[in-house]
Amino acid sequence: MKLQRFVLVVMTIAFGVSTATPAWAAETVKPAKSSIVETQKPPKLQRTIKPLPAKARELKPPVSTISPAPRPGGAMEPRILEADLQFGVISVTPQNPREGQQVSLTINVMNYGEGPAYQPELIITVTGPSGVPAIPVPKKAYVTLTKNQGITFTHTFLVPKHGNYSCALVIDQSDKIAETNENNNQTTFSFPVMNSVDMIVCIDNGKRPPVFGSREIKAVVKNIGSMASNHAAELKLRFYVEGKGVNFYDLPSISPGQNHTITRNHSWSTSGTKTITAKVIYTWQDETNTQNNEVSGSYFVRLPHHDTYSADPRVKCSTNVNFYSWADCDSQY
Repeated sequence: MKLQRFVLVVMTIAFGVSTATPAWAAETVKPAKSSIVETQKPPKLQRTIKPLPAKARELKPPVSTISPAPRPGGAMEPRILEADLQFGVISVTPQNPREGQQVSLTINVMNYGEGPAYQPELIITVTGPSGVPAIPVPKKAYVTLTKNQGITFTHTFLVPKHGNYSCALVIDQSDKIAETNENNNQTTFSFPVMNSVDMIVCIDNGKRPPVFGSREIKAVVKNIGSMASNHAAELKLRFYVEGKGVNFYDLPSISPGQNHTITRNHSWSTSGTKTITAKVIYTWQDETNTQNNEVSGSYFVRLPHHDTYSADPRVKCSTNVNFYSWADCDSQY
């Protein structure tokens, strides 16, 4: 304060400034009180960290079953999932086929790989006895097989001769499907074809006998199979002539390529068409084809002044093959 007064005195003398003490110099400056009320700080939160159980601490992250493949430069990338085509169950129906029958080959193909198999293709080549041509047959499935899925291919064909038949099977022959194993895409399947009996019957047809004129009516039973008919089996011919009734004839065992002939002689008192039917009855189960055992034909009984000419075939056979002479029939069967 003394310094302030001294300054004032000097200023008064030098500049003529009033020596009255200013109010700001006379008052004692006191510090202003803060308007902010200080509050008590909250206590700090105490966090308690509990240790994990021993089993939890031992857990490890799962490992991918897909092995990464190295890229050029050392980087890794996931490998491409590939299919794995393999053959499953292969079977033939009927189980014991006979020559001349249609058989069905059933082939199951499975995909055991991780990747898909898009439209797999199967090549089937059947090789039979001598004289049976081997023709490759392609089969394509218009599906996509995922893991553990399969598909069944079916091939139906005729086995014309008895003997052993071998089926060569190749899946994905052109390697269009990426696979983990290309060495299990082919296999073979074999089955025997048994020889058999095959009975047919042929009859006279198209004759034009006159009224009251007697005519011979012939039926010939032939075995076009590869084995003789069984001696223990019943082998008969049912022979029907319209207006003359049905006759049954017992037949002996017939060897392959052999035949047995039955004849009937009749005359008619009225003109018109007369139906003739012949059917082989064979009770054994070694016959190849039971659908070719029956045939129907006809005669035309004419009045005396009618023409004797007929354009109809002279022989009709149960194989649906007709001939204009018995000589032609015998050369065929």
